[in-house]
Amino acid sequence: LALITLFIYCAETKEHAKWNQPEIVNPIQVIRTKYMPTYFTFSIVCVIYDMNLTQNNKVSLSFKKPDGEVIVDTGEAIINKRANDEDLLQINVEFRNVALESTGVYCTEVKLNNKLLGSYPIPVVKDVK
Repeated sequence: LALITLFIYCAETKEHAKWNQPEIVNPIQVIRTKYMPTYFTFSIVCVIYDMNLTQNNKVSLSFKKPDGEVIVDTGEAIINKRANDEDLLQINVEFRNVALESTGVYCTEVKLNNKLLGSYPIPVVKDVK
């Protein structure tokens, strides 16, 4: 049964020069903004474990407003079957200039083969400083 073992909101991901591995830059627990409404760019790192990679799979992510309306949807990405023994998939996605219209708790939903694997909330607050 596939499950998400890691989910992180961050400022960006980049390739680590020495190890040729993704590097997570500035993990985000809360989106703080001086202006509301605003546009915000961020990345998501997600690891799906115990996938059946001997078959083709479809993965999608959607970022939603507090009322559940979808703001950004990746659409379904086809993950082609693999011949090796790996049973995990790391996904790095960047959402650019996402419209945040109000404060509240937004969330990202991750689906595998049209089944919801998880929903990950992130608060959006107006910084009063």
